[in-house]
Amino acid sequence: MRVLGVQCTVKFAFLSVVENGLVIDNGPPRLQLAQSTDEGRALWDTLGTFGDALDEIRPDRVCLLLPGTGEHAKQTHGAWAPRIELETLLRMAAAKRDLPVERVARASVLARFGLPQKGTFEDLVRPLVPRQGRYWADGRLAAGAAALAGAGR
Repeated sequence: MRVLGVQCTVKFAFLSVVENGLVIDNGPPRLQLAQSTDEGRALWDTLGTFGDALDEIRPDRVCLLLPGTGEHAKQTHGAWAPRIELETLLRMAAAKRDLPVERVARASVLARFGLPQKGTFEDLVRPLVPRQGRYWADGRLAAGAAALAGAGR
C-alpha cells in the first residue's frame, strides 16, 4: 500500500510517501500555491499541480495532517487562509481521482504509535520516521509520520 502524507503550512504543502510501511523518496518533496496576478488562475494552476503530483506518486490513500493546537493555532484568518487553500485544493485533486483522504490530528498520530502527548510533535515522531530527501525539518518529517500512521490503520 502506498500512502501520501501531507503537512501544509501557509507557504507549502510538504509531501512524504510511505510504501509497504517504509518511507520512500517518491514525487515532489513540496508544492506551493501558484503565483499569478489572477487569483482564480492561480487556484486552478495549483489544483493542476496537486493533480500532477498525485498522478506521479499514485497513492492508494492520502493522510492530511491537521494543524496543531498550541500557541501557533491562535492565528487570524488571514494567516490561515493560504494553508486552508492548499488543503482544500489537495482534497479536490484527490476527490477527482477517487482517492480517500484521511484528515488526521497530530494527537491521533501520536496515539497510533503509542507515543506520549507531551513534547513537540516533530521531536516525538522523529525516531520513528527515517529521514528521506530534502525539506525534512521544514515539514516532510510530520508528513511522513502522518503517512506511516495512515499506512498502519
